[in-house]
Amino acid sequence: MITILTCFIFYSILFFLDLLPLFRGKQKFYRWFMVVVFAATLVYNILLGLGMPFVSITALLMSLLPQIFK
Repeated sequence: MITILTCFIFYSILFFLDLLPLFRGKQKFYRWFMVVVFAATLVYNILLGLGMPFVSITALLMSLLPQIFK
């Protein structure tokens, strides 16, 4: 539970320092891209804090490579 609390503290700091100024700007694509990345990493960190097993992107890519290069 302490991991989730720490995650929320750091993500709230990132939100106020990084994402809030983006909403004042006029770069729509960059703004929505950052929101999606921010939300995805927040959800992933919360799931890791709840005990979800860590899934490495390397293992996923190695399983996809033989299918791509047939």
